[in-house]
Amino acid sequence: IFGSTEPALTGPLGNGHVIIRHHVECSPCFLRECPIDFRCMKTVTVPEVVDAVMSILR
Repeated sequence: IFGSTEPALTGPLGNGHVIIRHHVECSPCFLRECPIDFRCMKTVTVPEVVDAVMSILR
């Protein structure tokens, strides 16, 4: 799950990964503490994560 970082720069290496990320106007900011509201992380939903995990397990 990527929020404030850029998967192309800091993403996982190799195969077998699913990147979950929503593009928001302030991302990627690369900040550890969000001065706004963590919208880059809050927009990722539980069903999206479950679907991604299930796609790897199949």
